[in-house]
Amino acid sequence: MPPAPPSASLAATPSRPGASEGPRPGTLPWPPLVIDLGRAPEEAKTTLPPDPMKYVEWVQRVLQATEELTRADSQARLVGVPWDQVLGRLGGPSDASSPAFHQSPQFEALADAVKDLDRLGLVEPGSVGSLSVRLTQKGRRLAVQSLRSIWPKVFAIDLDDEQLAFLRQATALSEDRQVGYARVEWVPWQKVFDALDWRSDHARAYDIAARLEEEGCLVRMATLGDRIEVYSTYAGIVRATEQVQTELQQLVAGLLPEWETTNVEFKRQLDLATKADKAEFIRDILALATTKSSGERFLIVGFDDKTHQFIQSVDPAIDQNRLEHILNAYAAPAPRIRYHRVTWDRGEIGVIKVLRDPSMVPYRVTKTLAHISQGDVYVRHGSQVEPPTPAELTALEAEGRAAASATR
Repeated sequence: MPPAPPSASLAATPSRPGASEGPRPGTLPWPPLVIDLGRAPEEAKTTLPPDPMKYVEWVQRVLQATEELTRADSQARLVGVPWDQVLGRLGGPSDASSPAFHQSPQFEALADAVKDLDRLGLVEPGSVGSLSVRLTQKGRRLAVQSLRSIWPKVFAIDLDDEQLAFLRQATALSEDRQVGYARVEWVPWQKVFDALDWRSDHARAYDIAARLEEEGCLVRMATLGDRIEVYSTYAGIVRATEQVQTELQQLVAGLLPEWETTNVEFKRQLDLATKADKAEFIRDILALATTKSSGERFLIVGFDDKTHQFIQSVDPAIDQNRLEHILNAYAAPAPRIRYHRVTWDRGEIGVIKVLRDPSMVPYRVTKTLAHISQGDVYVRHGSQVEPPTPAELTALEAEGRAAASATR
């Protein structure tokens, strides 16, 4: 019988991903499969370089390729599709008689994907060992639909903060994204602990890994001594990486129709190269943080002002640390932010969540830079960024004093 379909437990089987090592050249210039909510003009898209493929997308492509080959050959319905045909369909090596075929990183990536499809109950038992993939009825259905339909169950897997932190770090270390394919690799538990800045504790690592394996999020291998190695399963990678992405995609999709408001600013791009660019960024963030209004506050980057369509990806060199460094240098107190790069159409948008602390308002500029001056305060009047009126400034200062007094 096939393995149970994915549920809140999604039990994993301790099987090794592809074992051989070696160079991992990219071969397929495919864009990632992403939510398609608006397209950029062709001239903008042609400049986008091919992105490394996420593992969750690789598994989906393997499932789809297998289903397409199954439909094209009635014999494959009975005995399955040989692995070399699946790889050939995906543009990888397809000569199974060549020693290089079984040693290629694409072959190992296919092995990883088939093992995860087996864990999810989407291929028949024996598909891993026989090098021939035969889909279950559920596998055929999800190949036509999407594996995203099982994500809500994966998101519902109950993990505590410690387990989720370990899983996210293990995923970051074990997921190997390449252009055209992706795979997973074994990671020693000590490496995960070191990356998290946790004190070395074998018993703690064993317990966390065992519980994550019970939930189907990890595969672990324990050997003599203190050696434990792990890698993330499809379910674990989805749980670790896709929940926030999915929630932010849905958030932005809901904000687009209303466009800019008191709490939301959209930008075509986020430039930080010049003093004027940095000043504009500081001004926008301070205005979002200072304005007294209900609801969450966001600055969203990557959309055209006129068409409201995705226009270009954010600069990958921009990250949370860089944005915080600029704010800390020119504002006091500096508003707290959360920066995410979110997959969108054929690229990535930037989503900056601005956190307002009433005890800190009004947020002020502390150092003159380009068109902003020391002592400046900014608020939003609808979609416009402006200095507050005298009455607004008095009210904001009173709000800050009252909130600060209440927290003492």
